[in-house]
Amino acid sequence: MSVFRSSLAALAIAAQAVVGAPATTQDSVFSTTCQGKSYAYNELAGYGFVPSDALDKYGETISMGSSIAMAAWTKQGSKYKGILYALPDRGYNTGGTLNFQPRVHKFEVTLTPASGATVANPASPNLAFEYKDSILLTSPDGQPLTGLDADQTGGLQYTGFPIVPAATYPGDGFGGAGPGGKRATLDAEALVLAEDGGFWISDEYGPYIYKFDSSGKMVSATAPPDALLPLRNGVVSFASNNPQFMI
Repeated sequence: MSVFRSSLAALAIAAQAVVGAPATTQDSVFSTTCQGKSYAYNELAGYGFVPSDALDKYGETISMGSSIAMAAWTKQGSKYKGILYALPDRGYNTGGTLNFQPRVHKFEVTLTPASGATVANPASPNLAFEYKDSILLTSPDGQPLTGLDADQTGGLQYTGFPIVPAATYPGDGFGGAGPGGKRATLDAEALVLAEDGGFWISDEYGPYIYKFDSSGKMVSATAPPDALLPLRNGVVSFASNNPQFMI
């Protein structure tokens, strides 16, 4: 999992639109029209970061390396508040992939506009992140997913699902002692919030699109057409050809 320190410029740009600066194209960085209304991005509205040493409730370094999604964004007095969900990548990738359980982080974010800030007198960070929760992702049978590189061939089969990429590992999956096992794999790349409180997450191993319920359990999997399935020596292979871990 990469250590992540972010100004979240995209979120700040969205915040600028919400703040409601005059929709003028003069000196604008970007302007557009949607359904007859004009919008202009004139300047950065705010910035903030999650400390690089921040940990989630399971003791893992917090990362937003793959995707973020906003669940709400409202004005409360002079401030703006929202709920942000963040998706880490497949794990640390230090000396190979590891038996990291994929998850979705939840934050409350607060933007306090700094209307008087200038280039000569810039504002201090005004986009605050308050960590709320981490939702661990599991396979259809409730077992933890893993970020380990998928097996060269094969996978796991669940009723009503296409074959799901999986990793077979010795020990604890981190290069240490343990009973070994086999888990469905996920190299998470994109996040979309479902209307029922769940999550749509794309996977780079598949490449599949998975639906998870609000508790993090996989409830459906969408495979691409056969022509887009990854092949190695004429056989479907979900492996990214990275080592699982260093022993």
